[in-house]
This record gives sequence, C-alpha cells and structure tokens, in this order.
Amino acid sequence: PHQTVTDVEEAAHFATEMGAARISLFGYAHVPWFAKHQAAIDEDALPGLEARFEQAEAGARTLELAGYQAIGLDHFARADDSLTQAARTGALHRNFQGYTDDPCDTLVGIGSTAISQFSGGYIQNFKERTAWRAAIEAGRLPVERGVALTEDDRLRARAIETLMCQMEVDVDGLCREMGAAPDSLADALETARFLQSAGLCRIAGSTIQVPPDARLFLRTVAQCLDGRYKPAPRRHAKAV
Repeated sequence: PHQTVTDVEEAAHFATEMGAARISLFGYAHVPWFAKHQAAIDEDALPGLEARFEQAEAGARTLELAGYQAIGLDHFARADDSLTQAARTGALHRNFQGYTDDPCDTLVGIGSTAISQFSGGYIQNFKERTAWRAAIEAGRLPVERGVALTEDDRLRARAIETLMCQMEVDVDGLCREMGAAPDSLADALETARFLQSAGLCRIAGSTIQVPPDARLFLRTVAQCLDGRYKPAPRRHAKAV
C-alpha cells in the first residue's frame, strides 16, 4: 500500500548494497479471495496497473545500472553468477521457485499447501494444516490432489519453459524435437498473432519472440501455450 517508484528504487538499491548475487523482483499479488487476511488492506491504497508497471521498470533499471543482468521475467543476477551463465548458454530452467541452473526435473515440496513437481506430473499437499498434520502423524503422504501430465501437457510445458527462459520458442521445431504432430501448437501461434498486434511479442515463421521492452508481459504471452488455461474472474493475480 502507498508504494511509489522512489520506494522501489531505494529497496532495489539497498539489495545491491547488501551484495546479493541474485535478486527476484516481482509485484505484490493481491488475492483476498484466496488469502483472506489480505482483505484488511485498502485496495484504493494499492498502486494501479500503470503505477505497477512504472515501479517494475524503475526497479529493473536500478538493478541493471548496478551491473545486474536481467534473467527472464523477474530475476536479476551478477554477470559472474551461474544463473547468468546458464541464461547465456541456453541451460536456464524455471520451476515453482523461479529461475534456476539446476536441470533436475524433480522438486519436492515440504509443508502444508506445498506443490511437488515430478517428470510425470504434480502433487499438492493439504492446504489445511490440521489435515496435513493428521496425515503426517499417521505416516501417510499428506497429498490432497495431483495431476498426471499427458504428452500434450509435456509438450506445452516444455514450450512454456523455453519461452520463459530464452524469451523465444520455435513451436514447430519443438514439435519435431519431441515427436509431436506438426500442428500441435498451431493454436498458440494463432493467439500469439493477436498479442503481436498489441506489441507484446513478435512472430518470425514458427518462432514466438518476446522483445526486451515487453519482458513484463512474458507470462501473458506464455499463456498462449497453456492448453489448460481458462481465464476466470477473481482467480488470478495481475500479470504485471
């Protein structure tokens, strides 16, 4: 609440002064329908969409002037950091925790609400701590639900990760690489053409590219590739 561009610049400068090797810069997610305690915050005191964009740009500018390299959507790292090296060589990955240079496709979540990622799908622990604790004390896995990935899911997940990490993805090339039908991601290209008209991405042949000045809309462009994404009111936080 009441955050300004100056506040963000000062916070970013303070982080660089502390010598952080990596910095993640992203906006506050106001989701009071999910996080009930957020209902106590006056929404009129929160920055609007234009202000959020200006603050994100100011934070990024401050970090880059301090010598940090922009990594994907919302990460920054020193030039000699392994994350920056991974971004340069195409070895960057992204999971629930953000960008990483770790190629492991398994991420084990610990605690209530935690989500675990495996090569075959995802599972989520109980959100209610009482149910989670009861399962632990009974010697059972505290898993509330899970999703098994289809071949189409795997293709789209790879496409999304590639775009999020490399700022571009050749959808036809990826289909060939993964042995999928040539038109498996044709719907994504069609949607991306609409976003191209708004200046959020560029399309060159079968390659979707997000230019540096549209970096903040990377997640919006990536949604083109998500076959399960269904917009719903009051369900998701703002993309910027």
